[in-house]
Amino acid sequence: MMDLPIPVKDNIISYHRDGNAYVFESERGLLKVSFIKDNLAHICFSPSRRFREKQMWILDNIEEKAANIREDNDAYQVSCGNINVIIDRANSSIRYTRQSSDESNEADVIFAENPSVNREFEKVQEYLTIDDGNIETVDVQTADGVKKIVESARKQEGRMLYRTRLHLSFEEDEALYGLGQSEEGVFNLRGHIRYLHQANRKISIPVLMSSKGYGLFFPSGSAGIFCDNEHGTYFQTEADEMLEYYFLAGEFLDESISLFRYLTGKAMLLPRWAYGYLQSKERYESEAELMEIADGFKSRDIGIDALILDWITWEDNMWGQKTLDKKRFPDADLMMKKLHDMDLRLMISIWPNMTEQCDNHREFKENKLLCPGTNVYNAMSKAGRELYWKQVYEGLYCHGIDGFWCDSSEPFTPEWIREIKPDPAEAYKEFIKAGYDSMPYDEINAYGYYHALGIYEGQRKTANHRVMNLTRSGYPGSQRLGTVLWSGDIGASFDTLRRQVAEGLNMCASGLPYWTIDIGAFFVKRGAPWYWEGHYPEGLDNLGYRELYVRWYQYGAFLPVFRSHGTDCPREPWQFGEKGDMFYDALIKANELRYKLMPYIYSVAYKVWRDDYTMMRLLAFDFADDKNVANIDDQYMFGPSLMVCPVLEEMYYDEKSRCLDTQKRRKVYLPKGCKWYDIRDNKEYEGGKYIEVDADIYSIPVFAREGSIIPMCEGLKNCANMENATIKPVVYGEVDCSFEMYTDNGDGYDYLDGKGKLQLLKYSKNKGLVIE
Repeated sequence: MMDLPIPVKDNIISYHRDGNAYVFESERGLLKVSFIKDNLAHICFSPSRRFREKQMWILDNIEEKAANIREDNDAYQVSCGNINVIIDRANSSIRYTRQSSDESNEADVIFAENPSVNREFEKVQEYLTIDDGNIETVDVQTADGVKKIVESARKQEGRMLYRTRLHLSFEEDEALYGLGQSEEGVFNLRGHIRYLHQANRKISIPVLMSSKGYGLFFPSGSAGIFCDNEHGTYFQTEADEMLEYYFLAGEFLDESISLFRYLTGKAMLLPRWAYGYLQSKERYESEAELMEIADGFKSRDIGIDALILDWITWEDNMWGQKTLDKKRFPDADLMMKKLHDMDLRLMISIWPNMTEQCDNHREFKENKLLCPGTNVYNAMSKAGRELYWKQVYEGLYCHGIDGFWCDSSEPFTPEWIREIKPDPAEAYKEFIKAGYDSMPYDEINAYGYYHALGIYEGQRKTANHRVMNLTRSGYPGSQRLGTVLWSGDIGASFDTLRRQVAEGLNMCASGLPYWTIDIGAFFVKRGAPWYWEGHYPEGLDNLGYRELYVRWYQYGAFLPVFRSHGTDCPREPWQFGEKGDMFYDALIKANELRYKLMPYIYSVAYKVWRDDYTMMRLLAFDFADDKNVANIDDQYMFGPSLMVCPVLEEMYYDEKSRCLDTQKRRKVYLPKGCKWYDIRDNKEYEGGKYIEVDADIYSIPVFAREGSIIPMCEGLKNCANMENATIKPVVYGEVDCSFEMYTDNGDGYDYLDGKGKLQLLKYSKNKGLVIE
């Protein structure tokens, strides 16, 4: 551990037992220590000497477990299983140790608060906007429609809250991951500062994971800061009733992710079609265009499972109205029947903000269920969520629409009002101001969770179809609501693509396993304001963009959800050429590979639900003992068997369509401890070294881990036909191994009761491959 300064005093005065928890009175407040499981500790410190109720995103059935206490002259030790929480008598700082299982029974330090300045507090008075009809607002045109901004309003005092700061201590060579997804492409968070607020291209999740295997979960809905630089190492929340965190004492990352989901809920299995290819663009304008696209896929025999309708499906000037414009979508029931007859599903974007002219807004206003001073519905209110689902059901879901795309679910993006991109600290402050004007201070980061909760609860009460909710913002607990997060409206460049890989890995390391991107980026061209930052003004006419799109598509084929979307140019595969053109052929090959792997992907998805597994895995999940992987941000495991190595640099054309004379090669690190097999040619490699491999436009380097059985199928073009597909398991290596293959009917919630079909694929040198 690092050398630490002399501690600041916060003496423990006394302690008492409260149920299964231990409450310590110190000079500055009350410290509460409890265990939820043997390897899951819960820490609360309240300067007001009052403890808040459990947060909404923590499951109702979470209870404290009995623990033992021991004291000596220097410290108290609260223990459960082999985990000890040691509280220093002199300053109340905490360190965590694990008892060794060997004969020595020594305790190894896992993690420690910084004893020199372990906790700091600053009072923050909450002021709530009074919705008395006299709020002065201004309408601002944004990329997400017109939004109302509060300029002035009468306010009333709310609660006395606290800015909290917990000072932390990490080992010098310890790597940190998580905190959701941003856009800078920072992978290992050591040495960086991260502002935790929601934004168009930012999903903040207050979960840190260590390369040592443990994790920290701060269950606050407040905005926050993680800092690890010359100003200190700490986690800060802006407005909270108390300082609170869970110590996830996993010995490896999967275990800590499982503990996080024990608290916040299992990640639900999506409908099977959601793992196929999803085609979108900004935007399909009518039923006729939608059916033309569907016919285009079917006539070319290209794999697809769903089409997605972006905004303005409503009548003119009725932003956010949850009904279809009958001029462009004359018969929604018939349209859905046609799509379903083609084994296609339809998703549609819905928004939390509504223009004053539409009926949906009037209904919310009459029921006083808008966030004060805004045209955004109050998702924190149960009545607000129920009314929102009522409108969704009556206007859309009743026609058979299959899934929803909850856009702008932050729901405030003040940085997108600006002509110049604000720096991170400035964007943070602007989000806090917008949130404080309309929401409780300690919930401004959690709107996306509440929004998804309303969709999930509404659909579950209405139908037995699995929820598929593509949403731009989420929070701990969102994984139990059928959500898929995506990285927002990004700009097209190879640099952006590189950064997205790192951000996606941190998102999934935060405990929320379903994440995706706009394949090819949302913005292709460059314009104003600042966020319209694509590098390809000619769009599809630029050969450099076509190359970038292929590489992005190949990467997307190995994400939990495989989806193309964007503006400036269409995204259907045939827009990039026809059969025989290298870009088109490369896209089709990636598409076919996705569907070929569908038995494997769906089985891994079931494992995500059953075992609290993570599908998209930074290499430290599986190779923690290999110190070389801690900072590798451009390779990852896709399930237990496949290591994906996206091609993240231009090799054929530059951004001006000029031909490049480069070697089409990609450097790859093969983690130690096993052999690896390039799935393109089955060539075998020893682990623990760097190699260079072919990286031509037609393929993405993917390596199978020795001791893998990967079920594959040929010719699949749609997940609806998966039950009839012929499965061919492929074994990599000559070591004994197994794989659980999962199948079901692709929809409904019978899997919760164990009604799907599990088959054990086993390989041994003596018996070969056996299916049980």
